Amino acid sequence: MSTTQPGKTGINTEDKQVAIIGFGNRAQSLVRDFRASLGKKIKVVAVADPDTTAAKERVAKMGISARIYPTAREMAEKEHSIDGFLISSPDHCHLESFQAIARFNKPILFEKPLEGKEENFYKLAQELLRYPAPVLVGHCMRHAPILQKARELIEQGWIGKVNSMRFVQNCHYGDVFFRSWHRNSATITSLFLEKATHDFDIMHMMNGDNYAETVFAFSKRYKFGGDKPNDLFCAECPEQVECPESLLNLYTTIRGEDLLNVEERVGRNKCVWAKEADISDDEMCLIEFSNGVQGVYVQTFYTPSSYRGRVYTIVGDKGILEIDLGEYRGKIEFFPRYGTRNDRMVYKFDYLGKNHYNGDTHLVRNFLGLMQGKESPLTTIKAAIASELLGLAAVKSVRSRKIEKVDPGKYLE
Repeated sequence: MSTTQPGKTGINTEDKQVAIIGFGNRAQSLVRDFRASLGKKIKVVAVADPDTTAAKERVAKMGISARIYPTAREMAEKEHSIDGFLISSPDHCHLESFQAIARFNKPILFEKPLEGKEENFYKLAQELLRYPAPVLVGHCMRHAPILQKARELIEQGWIGKVNSMRFVQNCHYGDVFFRSWHRNSATITSLFLEKATHDFDIMHMMNGDNYAETVFAFSKRYKFGGDKPNDLFCAECPEQVECPESLLNLYTTIRGEDLLNVEERVGRNKCVWAKEADISDDEMCLIEFSNGVQGVYVQTFYTPSSYRGRVYTIVGDKGILEIDLGEYRGKIEFFPRYGTRNDRMVYKFDYLGKNHYNGDTHLVRNFLGLMQGKESPLTTIKAAIASELLGLAAVKSVRSRKIEKVDPGKYLE
């Protein structure tokens, strides 16, 4: 397999004009990556966001000369020279966002998950599979060099036949999901859909894109949620000095961040003990894939920042790969089945200052390649659908307390 990352070809062709739907934290992060990874090859010319005041402030702060619209439909009516779209509106608005610009038939960078509402997911999946232009789904971890290297080692046969996988995500920043619209099942369904689909996608990738077939899941809320008002903001709470999860304590005292910068993260500074916080913060599942490989997945959203974050263990009949993604640095360790106690091979990766283990760099380069007509999406619509079908089946299993089938049906035929 070639280790060349998406986006390495065709960088010196003409600039591309991009429109963005939803200019929140994720969109701003990707715009920074446009600049850092592509120079001036992508120009943001239009932004659609219902909070036009905040959008204007963010656009100005980033030095972008973009036209601002309150809705994607209004933007679509007035913009006629767009080369590609970034859809990064809240999860539960993705179907509506896509339908507003579908007639353009232009390449799309579509932030994952495809849809936050279960009932909208199936409709969007059908429409995307019929869409004539290329769609790159934002499973940015699939682009990360550390994970591409791990896949290469597996494909080269270093660990032999893959038999099982154990993926763990310890999310020390899990409080952020309970400070915003993410905390309610009406908007994201579950963190199995919103967050775990990153890891499910990598499970599929490491398994040669043999997708999950059955799942048995558990999901509970142990830490967050409570009886506080839904409109209570952390910075306005009289208990912020005593509360261990307050921005004042968790971010300023413990993590050393500037409180004003934290408070500027719009939509991420509400009280984590709010009544509407009904999603789970500790989840796990057992998975069987179509080729017989077994998997275990665990995600916890209140772990210490000093503890290890994402760790993937892939077991083969000739050895084991352990991928410790870390936060700023990661490593792959290979342990041969027939080696001595000290036999191992280590690959180290440094991605300090880069997002998603440096995956975003190659994600946006792949997006540019799509608009230039020189590349195909690394994360396809079908791959994204497969990870979300697994997430939805896990949710169903939690509710039924039974093993559930992950039925791809007509979506993956």
